[in-house]
Amino acid sequence: MPRPVRKLDYIPEIVYDAPAYPGQKTSPVPYMAIPADKDMPIGLFILEYRRTGEYEVGENGKPEEIEEGPFPHTYIEMDYLIEVLNEQFPDLDIPSAVRKIRVGLGMKPTKEESKAAGNAIIDKVQAKEALIENKAKQEQANRMAKIQKLIEAKGKGKN
Repeated sequence: MPRPVRKLDYIPEIVYDAPAYPGQKTSPVPYMAIPADKDMPIGLFILEYRRTGEYEVGENGKPEEIEEGPFPHTYIEMDYLIEVLNEQFPDLDIPSAVRKIRVGLGMKPTKEESKAAGNAIIDKVQAKEALIENKAKQEQANRMAKIQKLIEAKGKGKN
């Protein structure tokens, strides 16, 4: 069962880090400082106002850019979504569904998938390394056998 959802009794503030010095890049990832006795929201509702690039005369006679909107957007915490999917769709292949959702959203693989892919590459490299090592040992053994035959042939020629 997904964790119980408590109604938010506060308004979380979404903030961005301020640059420490002029010219420093600001992280494009905002954050929320959640009070110790409060929960992180499982979803965010954000209203978008889109600037049109057109202007009209404002209240004080100055030009003001025209905005269209509001256009509502909803963002859901992925971990909570997974909990709900597990409960509501017990027969669903959750890892596959999550992978498809992430890919559909243009996100990178999870840490586990990245680690598995990295391990697969390491396994291939190690297998290739072992193949090269075995081939080198075989070639060395063949060269040693040829040298041994030459030494034996020279030894027989002296007698």
